Amino acid sequence: MKYIIKISVILIIGFLAMSMSTPKKDVKVICQLEFASTNDSLSLFQFDGLGFELIKKIGHKNQTFEFTVPKSKPTFYYIGTDNQNIKSIILGSEKHVEINGNIKKIRQITFKSEINNTYKKMMNAATALKQKSITERGNLVKLLRAGQDISGAAKKLAEIDQEKLALLEDTKKKNKFLGNINTLYTYLSFHNNRGQYEQEIDYFGNEYFKLVDFSQDDFNRTPTVYDAILKYTTMLSKTRGLPKEKLEEFVDKVLNRIPKNTMAFKMGLGGVIGALGQKNHASYAKYAKQFIDLYNNDGSQNTVNLITRYSRMKNLVIGGIAPDFTMKTPDGTDLNLKDLRGKYVLLDFWASWCGPCRKENPNVVKVYNEYKDQGFEILSISLDKNKGRWLQAIKKDQLDWYHVSDLKGWSNRVGKMYNVHSVPYQILLDPDGKIIATGMRASSPTNSLEANLKKIFR
Repeated sequence: MKYIIKISVILIIGFLAMSMSTPKKDVKVICQLEFASTNDSLSLFQFDGLGFELIKKIGHKNQTFEFTVPKSKPTFYYIGTDNQNIKSIILGSEKHVEINGNIKKIRQITFKSEINNTYKKMMNAATALKQKSITERGNLVKLLRAGQDISGAAKKLAEIDQEKLALLEDTKKKNKFLGNINTLYTYLSFHNNRGQYEQEIDYFGNEYFKLVDFSQDDFNRTPTVYDAILKYTTMLSKTRGLPKEKLEEFVDKVLNRIPKNTMAFKMGLGGVIGALGQKNHASYAKYAKQFIDLYNNDGSQNTVNLITRYSRMKNLVIGGIAPDFTMKTPDGTDLNLKDLRGKYVLLDFWASWCGPCRKENPNVVKVYNEYKDQGFEILSISLDKNKGRWLQAIKKDQLDWYHVSDLKGWSNRVGKMYNVHSVPYQILLDPDGKIIATGMRASSPTNSLEANLKKIFR
């Protein structure tokens, strides 16, 4: 009897040892990556709502990297050599995943994984249908502008809508997680689904996520929430003449559909911030502050970076005091922004090589000549590198106002200070240096330089 007990104890100890070395609840990932040098490592990341957070970093044996993640519902991770050179991967639901490729070409690696390959096929199909609908919508708009019959183009858009819905239904049958993701990308055409809406922007703003059920737990495990809401908000921010109040109304409606205190909400809010921050949009500060108030103690370096950026950018939105600067004029003298206090001042970021800037210049000249004797001034900051071309453009376009540049192109110190990512970009200041309008365009009926000055000097 004692021998039986002894053998049983040995078996139990052996079983426990095996369980501790290879937990049954772990997913094993084997990455065979060619051209990995001795010091090369592979990192595993997850998206934290703003950026990538390092989970683990591993070395290799004979160009084979091995790691495990906890078994779970399908969850997005990212693998790569660093957070700039990565590829997304869905892990958690499969016991074993193999990865093959070249460590120098991470974005081209392939997976032996049913869910990842199904996801890739779905996204390729969704992207192709999106491009088809963009092309056909463009054709429809051309016909509308020409006063021609649009029924044929509308019918083609309706057929594409049905293809999108068929893809969605097929994906849902194969995998619920991927089906929920696909709802984020299933946007149906305005001309065939307009319902009560007279304007396409109202349809887009209110119905873009019509098919999405944000209450589904799946959305807490996929950064496609961030991606989709970023693209949605970017489109709103690029819509000419759309007041910031209207943009915020649309965005708030979407965010209000996502359960609070969830990862999905954090990623959705992060997508809004990502879109508006790229555009220096006047609504950026509102959503950045909301994120900071909710997540400032989450321990993420990405949140710390946002707090730093917000403290710098909050003065760059309407109501903030424009940061002061001094820069060289064409003749080499220093000009300080504060020297222009007491007048309404337009900060005009441009460059001689910028086609849209040169196209905008005649409108700015016209407005300047109309208001320069009423207390209005312009200070143009050039993102040129070549002084000769800069001066030639000033003369040719008859820009008879103040000009400065450090001739460092996109590295222009004032451009970086004001977070300028595209030109032309205009900021209007009141006599005290307070920002009263940003992102103006001559074509905008409500936010052009002329429209703003008419309100001031009426």
